[in-house]
Amino acid sequence: MNTTSNKSQNRLSAFASEQGIPTAINSHHRLVRLAVLAALTLGMLVTSRLPAHAMVIQSESGLPILCVNVFGDVSTNETKVVPYYCSADFNNQWNWIDGQFIGLGSSASGNKCLDVAGDSTDVGAKIDLFTCNNSGGQQWEIRNPKNLPGEIYNPASGLCLDRRGGLNVQLTLQVCDGSANQNWTIN
Repeated sequence: MNTTSNKSQNRLSAFASEQGIPTAINSHHRLVRLAVLAALTLGMLVTSRLPAHAMVIQSESGLPILCVNVFGDVSTNETKVVPYYCSADFNNQWNWIDGQFIGLGSSASGNKCLDVAGDSTDVGAKIDLFTCNNSGGQQWEIRNPKNLPGEIYNPASGLCLDRRGGLNVQLTLQVCDGSANQNWTIN
């Protein structure tokens, strides 16, 4: 057996031990163990990429009921994010992970986030879609006690997500004032 095979076998043995899988005694058992480890690894990779708890961000400022939506089903950086009719389409579904809203329909790899354009901290700053980078413009706090409608707050700017202007008008940051334009429900 060559050195590369021994190193691979040692890594597999270490992984098997961590997972509580007994060490194989003969080559048949090694093949079975390898197949089990491959299946476990593949399963971990697949499940880590699946959406967890897809949600819509629904505006509570009256009729019609609108949701946070990636405009025109486009997933390039700086695509505007607007209020639009709620649907089951991927362009208005999001995952909430570590303080970021990640757009499910934003890209094949799911790596586009709800973003304050240019990381601006100014009142009126536009909201767009941008590659997730953990910047202050992509960090959000959901301020809705007991799942009641509430604000979506950007700590970096001290401002709230706002839907002034209505259907298909780009979302902005505004001073948090509890107005209907800043009331959101996460479903």
